Amino acid sequence: MLDYDNVITKMENFKVLEEVFMSALECKALDWANLTLCLIHKHMDKSPKSVRYLAMFKEAKGEDQAARNIYRELIKANPEDVAAYRRLAAFLRDANLKDEAIETLN
Repeated sequence: MLDYDNVITKMENFKVLEEVFMSALECKALDWANLTLCLIHKHMDKSPKSVRYLAMFKEAKGEDQAARNIYRELIKANPEDVAAYRRLAAFLRDANLKDEAIETLN
């Protein structure tokens, strides 16, 4: 029988992990971001969301080409992945490639 309390607790803990990861990126606390990203990958394996988080981590580390490639691979694997399109467009906008960002969204 499924232990719903345990499932809910794990889901709540995972949401906290995601928040810590995002906050760590925002604060440029890359050690914390790396730690939480490892835990996220352990929980979500290679889901599109966890791969998107990896790209965001690469962005924060200044590995722009790696981040860009990850976003493009996500879009290639699933052309309907709206979140990947948005992240790629935001990345391009922040890199001052506004025309390419607009083209990505069209």
